[in-house]
Amino acid sequence: MAAGDEGTDPELGFAYAHTGIAISPESGRRLACDADITPMLLGRNSVPLNVASTERLLPAHLRKALIARDKGCARCGRPPRWCRGHHVTHWADGGDTCLENCVLLCDACHRLIHHSDWEERITDGIVEFIPPAYRDPERRTIRGINQLAA
Repeated sequence: MAAGDEGTDPELGFAYAHTGIAISPESGRRLACDADITPMLLGRNSVPLNVASTERLLPAHLRKALIARDKGCARCGRPPRWCRGHHVTHWADGGDTCLENCVLLCDACHRLIHHSDWEERITDGIVEFIPPAYRDPERRTIRGINQLAA
């Protein structure tokens, strides 16, 4: 992501689509969640100085571990075959592809997490969701649906 115009908040920058068109940070994050990103540190004249790991997608053994832990979509309970791995700390923001940072979400819940004020976290191996204030002013934590008895 590139910085925005001079004098604007750097957190409110913009991203570039593969076509070169500037897109919103939200669109960039959503695309990055489903993209194969190779972080690079660039020097003068855009010469790569360092290239990071590209393992973003879940390897088979990690998907099996997520299925064992989450038993399907952690938010709504849809079966594992309808789900994909989601990074709690987004890959584009330096989040690791590991059990402690991934959760199974169906496409509908994945979109909800990315496009609303819902938050998710993993505490001691338990997936938790935090609703937006308009739904629960106290923002009480909700355990993953398949972990209620845990």
